[in-house]
Amino acid sequence: MLQVICELVDLLDDKIRFEHFLDDLGKQFLELTNATLERNKFFQLKMSSSSLKEFVTALKKATASLRFPSAYYDMALTDGFILGVPDYIHSMLIRNKPANLAIALEIAENILQLL
Repeated sequence: MLQVICELVDLLDDKIRFEHFLDDLGKQFLELTNATLERNKFFQLKMSSSSLKEFVTALKKATASLRFPSAYYDMALTDGFILGVPDYIHSMLIRNKPANLAIALEIAENILQLL
């Protein structure tokens, strides 16, 4: 509907284009995010009642808006995972110092199997 209206206006005025109109609306109404606050929220995520793999999926989804440098991406996921799991898993992961998320997940799964 909006596009149709703008196309009609386009016929009348070459200065107004639908794409320009959308860009202006986007600038006006898009919520600006503070990268520091978004990263803080990420590192405060907790596993709660989800499974380990569900928590990993939630962490990966949460990184979409964080714009981590690619070299830091896996380290951030690993750190977020370690910080977000229950304390009894957290303490074992801190001691074992996993090199990446896959190893951290494997250690956490092994801990859960022992319980």
